[in-house]
Formats: sequence, C-alpha cells, structure tokens
Amino acid sequence: EEDIWGWFDDDLAFVGDWGFSPAEIERPVAVWQGSEDRFVPYSHGRWLAANVSGAEPFRGHVDSHNAACFADETGRKRDINHSLMMRGARARVELRALRMKHTLGGPAIVLALVLGETAVGGLAVLWLSDAWGRTRMGFFKLIGAVLASFAILAWLAARAPLLNGPATSTAARAGVALLMTFAIATVVWQVLLWAGQLKASRIVGITAVPIGIAALVTIAFDPAAASKPASAAFQLLAGALFAGAVTDGLLLGHWYLVERKLTRAPLARMNTLFLAGCGVAIVGAILGRHPGEATAQLSPLLGAGALAAYLAVGLAALCVMIGFFIRALVKEDSIQAATGLFYLAVILALAAEFAAKVRFF
Repeated sequence: EEDIWGWFDDDLAFVGDWGFSPAEIERPVAVWQGSEDRFVPYSHGRWLAANVSGAEPFRGHVDSHNAACFADETGRKRDINHSLMMRGARARVELRALRMKHTLGGPAIVLALVLGETAVGGLAVLWLSDAWGRTRMGFFKLIGAVLASFAILAWLAARAPLLNGPATSTAARAGVALLMTFAIATVVWQVLLWAGQLKASRIVGITAVPIGIAALVTIAFDPAAASKPASAAFQLLAGALFAGAVTDGLLLGHWYLVERKLTRAPLARMNTLFLAGCGVAIVGAILGRHPGEATAQLSPLLGAGALAAYLAVGLAALCVMIGFFIRALVKEDSIQAATGLFYLAVILALAAEFAAKVRFF
C-alpha cells in the first residue's frame, strides 16, 4: 500500500479484537523472530508459536528485527531471503494443488458429470424400457446418436479437470479411461446398428452400460470428492437414472409422431423409471448437501451456501408431480400432451442435476 492505512490497521490490531482466534488457523505457519529484537518483545513470538495451531517455531538465532541473515541450529549463517524463497517454492506446490481442487469445482467437471450421467442412464433406461423389438430401429439410431454424443462430450469435458494438476488420483485417471471406453462402445454400437448388424449392436449396446456405470463409480472414489465413496457413487447413479430416463422419455414421445401404431407400453415404462429416478435423485441431492465452496460460474445462485442442494431437491420434487401427470396422460393415450410435459421435465431435471453436482467436488 502507498498510504498509511496498512500501518493504521496494524496499530488497531495491537489493542483490538482480531476477529478470529490464532488456534483457528489451519494453514502451515512458521514463526520467526530475532532474539535481540528491540521492536517486539521476544515473548510475543513464543506466544504465537504456542497458540497458533500447527505453528513451526524457528530453530536458530536471528539478531534483530530487520536482520538479513540468521544462524541455524549448527551456528551456520544463512540468508533469510533465500530461506523464505525455498518456503515459497513449497507453498507454490500447495497452491497448485489448491488450484487443482478449484478446477474440480468449476463448470467443466459439473458439465462432464451431468453429461456422463445422462449418457449412462439413458442407455441403461433404453434397455430396461423393453423398447427393442417394439419400435423401429430408427428410434435406436436417433437416441443412440444423442447418447453417443453425450458420452464423447462427457469424456472430453472430464479430461482437463480430472487429469491436469499435481493432485491427479488413480481413481480420476481410471474414471477418465472408462469414460473414453464407454464413449467408444456407444460409437461402435451405432456403427454396427447402421451397418445392419442388429444382434451384434445390441450386445455392444448392453455391454456399454456396465462400463459406463463403472466409470461413474470410479470417479466417485476420487479423494477430491466431497462425499464418502459410497455416497458419491449413489449420487452419480441416482443422477444417471434421473437424467437418463427423462431424456429417453422426451425422445420416445417424439418418436410416436413417426410410428403412430406404437403402443403406449414403452412410454409408460419409461415414465415409471423416470419417477423412480426422481425419488433417488432427491435422496442423492440431500446426501450431497455439505458445507464448503461451490462454483458460482454456472450461476451466482448455485454458489450461495447450501441453496444449490435445496434447489435440486425442489426441482426433483416438481418432476415427481410432472411424472404423475404424464402417467395420467399416457393412460388416456394423450401422447403428444405427455411429450409436452417431458419437455418441462427435461429442463427441470437437468437444472436439478447441475444444482446437485456443483458441490460434488
């Protein structure tokens, strides 16, 4: 500072409350003070070393308040600036780790998680809905292209935040590798389907599901995850069922415009899976509610305290209501009206997942 206010604040701190207790300091602290200091009593340095949590008291001898060198425990003279630079180098390593943690809380990893959930869940729900054999292969080509695109984008979005930086874990590397394998499997599934190899494409498509699930579970075991591994895995799998079912439901509802003789059974079953996804998503959002910082880059609201978790629960609860409306409309064969509600459900469900995942790391 070029004015007096830094000194002013220091002088006020001599006689006023600091606003915190030294025992609350958690970062590493080194306490240095000259034994012949005529400005600050030596007892002050000893008090700080005793009362700051985890403080490292200086072992050696410093002559005065503004000394340029010190004597270590062996009596050897050392330059103070050089020692501080070495400490600074270690601090920069810690800072890079902190930046890695910040990156994991950024929009890229949130986008990767939601896209990955949607791709994995969408593929799982597709096979659980028993649409194979009931609908034309054109529907599987449509939904397969969408899910394969999501899988590729999830892998690309996850690479930078999970792999860059000194804090990369084995779980992160394995998770990204499994996401890549899942993306490749979805592409192969589509290639075989377009080539007319229906049996082989179905085998590859079904096999891709456990690969995707393994990717999500592996990412949940990353030490940087805010929740314990079992809870984190549940949150990701719950989000997969939630986002995957609503996406499949919307696309299937549109397919009824192409295949008008299609029975209502596939859409009814998909809506049942969507309702189940709403329930587990609410539980997952509650489990993901924990203290800590969240990115506000997606929205300032999502970074405000625990508001993101409450928002996720509220949006998922609204999806439950929409799901029951869709069930009633499907029973009356009002497929177009049900599809219109799926539009609203997709918006709310994806918004809920983004809100739920801003605090995942």
